[in-house]
Amino acid sequence: MRRLRILTWHVHGNYLYSLSHLPHDFVIPVLADNRPGYCELGTKLPWGDNIRMVPAGRSVANHSISSYTNPGKHTKQIAGNC
Repeated sequence: MRRLRILTWHVHGNYLYSLSHLPHDFVIPVLADNRPGYCELGTKLPWGDNIRMVPAGRSVANHSISSYTNPGKHTKQIAGNC
């Protein structure tokens, strides 16, 4: 299976940490104000080299995304702050 580059959002650390154990690369859009869904990765979990934070917006398009996960509006509201 070819390695995918997957766009996903940081909604819940443990969920993202579990995803990161798949043999694929993950692109996480972040914003400077760390609003819910666009938070930087914290330091409490040992994130692997297959996760890359990028500024949200047009810069995401520079990463040749193969697929994406959609946490949905409902999930972002439940997650609250990252």
